Amino acid sequence: HAQTQQKMALLTHEVNQAARRPNFVSLICTALDGGSNREGRNRHDRPSRILEENFLANFCRTLKLTTQQQIEIAVGLAQSTPPPVAQVGIRYLRSKLPELEASGAGQLPADTLFAVLHVLKTNPEFLSNVPQAEMMVKSLLKAHPEYDSSFVLKPMLESNPL
Repeated sequence: HAQTQQKMALLTHEVNQAARRPNFVSLICTALDGGSNREGRNRHDRPSRILEENFLANFCRTLKLTTQQQIEIAVGLAQSTPPPVAQVGIRYLRSKLPELEASGAGQLPADTLFAVLHVLKTNPEFLSNVPQAEMMVKSLLKAHPEYDSSFVLKPMLESNPL
């Protein structure tokens, strides 16, 4: 048990160190979606064995990732090529976005906000439920009042009928 705790402490420390790097999200997403080519096979030929049901939530909770980091990872996974991985990212993003406003967890960096809005406006999962997507966009804008009437976001917010 003590050895497991030491391993977890080391993993948490390493992830916190990696979180400071600009490629943190891509590193985590690559690890979670099955990594790179193995045994000469394309990684997209088989579903991820790591990302099942509550793994992502437990992973984030265990490593004490912030809500912002969890949203960044969810967006990265939602944009993954393997459909099962993208589905996990979309479901996790749906569960985490309401927490951003409700918990007062702070604001997303501009690039993450734009990436979330892009997923909400272009992903078929969100386009199939326009009222839910509209509610999420409004929630994001409420958590980021400086962008509510921002000239920068106008094209993104008006590009399709959300």
